[in-house]
Amino acid sequence: YAELMQNYRQAGVVPVVTASLLRGPVTAFSVPVARHPEQGMLSLVIRKVRPTPRYCAAGSYMETCVDASAEHLARSVVERLGFEGIAEVEILREEETGRDWIIEVNPRPWSQYAMAPAAGYDFLSLSLGRPVVAPSQFTRVRWLDWTGDLYQALSRKGMIARRELTWGKYVRSLLRANCWSTFDLHDLRPFFMDVATLFRR
Repeated sequence: YAELMQNYRQAGVVPVVTASLLRGPVTAFSVPVARHPEQGMLSLVIRKVRPTPRYCAAGSYMETCVDASAEHLARSVVERLGFEGIAEVEILREEETGRDWIIEVNPRPWSQYAMAPAAGYDFLSLSLGRPVVAPSQFTRVRWLDWTGDLYQALSRKGMIARRELTWGKYVRSLLRANCWSTFDLHDLRPFFMDVATLFRR
């Protein structure tokens, strides 16, 4: 802490320190939504598996889930805002109380957008005003950002080093992934560029 404050002083920057008001275990949800005034709304609930909210970092391993409470909250916020198009609503749930809190509404496609078509949701067509039907059954999609997840799990301050994740669970989760950020056998260049960036870090 003292070293960080010294760095701020040397740079001539006044630090702003904040603290979360949420207590105890917290679960993070991402609820992507597509809304059109005539065609209605589509929404999908995604749970952030890694990293946990305490890391305050972008999701590196996400999975679709069924959660009526989070979905209802996200849809009601988008409806009240009168938003049209594609958005991502971020929600944190305080597990001790069961209360859901809106963190932000991002009025754009999100990093894990590939999860929507993989789960059968055509957000783009609906936002363009084309009639779209929601999938009739739930599809489990597990999205993985290879390089980001390697860093979150295996770095010196990562989840394995902190004993928040075991090697067994980590390897099993990698094997279950069925949707990826940049990995595609038909175009491996983005994946290798990410790997090079990771090694530089």
